[in-house]
Amino acid sequence: MANKRLKFPHTVKRGSAQVKIYRYKRIRKKAQSRDTSYEEFSVAFYIGTKRKKENFSDLKKAISFAEMKAAEISRGEVDTAKFSGSDRLAYGKALETLKPAKVDLNIAIEEYALAKRILGDYSIAEASRYFIRHHSEEISPKAVAHIFREIIQKKTKAGLSQVYLADLRYRLGQFTEAFVCKVNQISSKQIEFWLDKLNLSARSHKNHLRALNTFFNYAKKQKYLAKDFNPLEGITARKQKSKKVTVFDAGELARLLECAAECYSDYLPCLALGAFAGFRQSEILRLKWEDIERTPGFIEAEASATKTQRRRLVEIKPALEKWLSLSARKSNKVWPHSSHYLNSIRAENAERAKVKWRENGLRHTWVSCRLAETQNAEKTALEAGNSTQIVFSNYRELRTPEQAKAWFSIEPACKEKVVSSMFKNMPA
Repeated sequence: MANKRLKFPHTVKRGSAQVKIYRYKRIRKKAQSRDTSYEEFSVAFYIGTKRKKENFSDLKKAISFAEMKAAEISRGEVDTAKFSGSDRLAYGKALETLKPAKVDLNIAIEEYALAKRILGDYSIAEASRYFIRHHSEEISPKAVAHIFREIIQKKTKAGLSQVYLADLRYRLGQFTEAFVCKVNQISSKQIEFWLDKLNLSARSHKNHLRALNTFFNYAKKQKYLAKDFNPLEGITARKQKSKKVTVFDAGELARLLECAAECYSDYLPCLALGAFAGFRQSEILRLKWEDIERTPGFIEAEASATKTQRRRLVEIKPALEKWLSLSARKSNKVWPHSSHYLNSIRAENAERAKVKWRENGLRHTWVSCRLAETQNAEKTALEAGNSTQIVFSNYRELRTPEQAKAWFSIEPACKEKVVSSMFKNMPA
């Protein structure tokens, strides 16, 4: 029964000494009858620099011998009479050298052999000096969950946006659940394996890496992690496949606006700001009514509200002004609810209006129409918060000046006329 309970190789420890017991299945060949199998137990230990083995057919005897030998090695009581003169001298010198380190000889031999396998031709002493140089700072590793709570508290106290904080909680929250350990125990291979298991899109993968970079930079700043240790080393962001830029036609926008005005007044300003000012959904979630009213004729988005973290001025078109005048104002924020609720209302409104929703379609259409209207990629890029190169390569010739004029002419006072005459047969 003892045999079944033990896991092999079984290690017997006495102090810092270790003796291992291995189990083997042997075949006893017989000439006149069938071969039979039996178990053999091998006790392995070091005498000086030489590895010794003793074999036993009985497990109890093997364990007794291993315990005795481990005790002898731990006390330094080995049979030096079996050594040659040079071996005996080397053994004594080795024991003397190891005394200050308080490490048993066989442990030192095993660790040395492992280090040489890892380092190859490099010197262990040089590797040790390099390690000390780069890890000489005093660090106090903390649990991942502890660091996560600290980061959220500090970012909240710093007054960062709720959208950013929610995103950080989501991504680092997943990381905290997966890594229940101290921060210095995490390897890049473990992180890469975890990210692969999440099955993320290229954009989400990039966003997770950005959140993790924030996490580890904070840990280094607080001296929870050595400055030269980078758990993200070797993990590269996935390449995002270029997607076709899709746009709405003016008739679809008219139906979306009409439906929102009748059924979802809270959502109406979000729809209008995307269609007539080109704001991203993440930016709309941060916008306040004071941003719209601060500068007459323009929306002045603060740097903290934009994706690029740069202040942006966008012209308020007459159509946008009229749609915003119909919008409900229940809070200082343009959208006072959660992003999840915004997605839900957006989907309901599109379904009710019988319009197939296109992800980022409002912004794509606005940039395309604005470029067609101004014929100036630099000006459009400045208003859109994009690079001139992106605007020129992605949005040029998607809309004609006539289509742009029709898009920016959709107003609530004449929406029936707009839908029936101007947009009924307009090409997409």
